[in-house]
Amino acid sequence: MARLLGRADLDLAFRQWMRDTLDVLNKARKDGRLADNKALRRLIGEMGGTGTELATVGQDFAELENARYVLKHQTLAADSPVVIGARPNQEWRNLPKIDVENVEADTYYRTADGVVHLDEVKDTLNAFISKMQAERQFRRYRVWLRAASTDQKREVGVYIRQTGPKFGTTTGKCGHAALPVGGAGRAGKGRRRP
Repeated sequence: MARLLGRADLDLAFRQWMRDTLDVLNKARKDGRLADNKALRRLIGEMGGTGTELATVGQDFAELENARYVLKHQTLAADSPVVIGARPNQEWRNLPKIDVENVEADTYYRTADGVVHLDEVKDTLNAFISKMQAERQFRRYRVWLRAASTDQKREVGVYIRQTGPKFGTTTGKCGHAALPVGGAGRAGKGRRRP
C-alpha cells in the first residue's frame, strides 16, 4: 500500500482520496462488512505495482471506490458483506450465489430491504460501453434478474467513476445509476455519489 500511495505519477489529492478510501475499506474488512477475498487483495496489489498503467489504476480504484460508497451510503442486511469481484457459485455468508454462468459482480451485496445488488463498475463511460457491446453483458444481467426466486428482489447497478465532459447529457445521471435491463428483478432507483 505504501508503494501505491507514494506513486509520483498520481495527483496528491487523488492519493489522499485513495488513502481515505483504503482506510474505510480496511476498517470494513476488519469488522466483517467487507469480504476479504483474492479480488480485493489483487486490486490493491495491482495498483501499487511498478509499471502499472494509470488506466489500470483508475479502473481498479473505481471498484474500490464503489465499495466505499456502498459501505458508507447503503444500509446493508445483517451478516451480508460487500464483496468485490464476486464470481458465479461462490459462497459469501448470507448472500446467494451468483447463479448465472459468466455473470460477475464488481460489487455484490444485499441491502436491509432484502434486495440483492450486483454492480458493474467502470472508470470511464467508454470502458462501460465497450464491455456492454463486446461481452453481451446486458443479456447476462437480464438472465440473472429473471433467475430470481419469487421471494428475492435483485437489482443491477452501474457506477462510472469519471464523469467527463457531457456525461450527464449522455446518461441522464452522474455516478451511480440503476441499469434498465428489464426482467423479473427490480430496476431500482438510481443513486448518486454525494
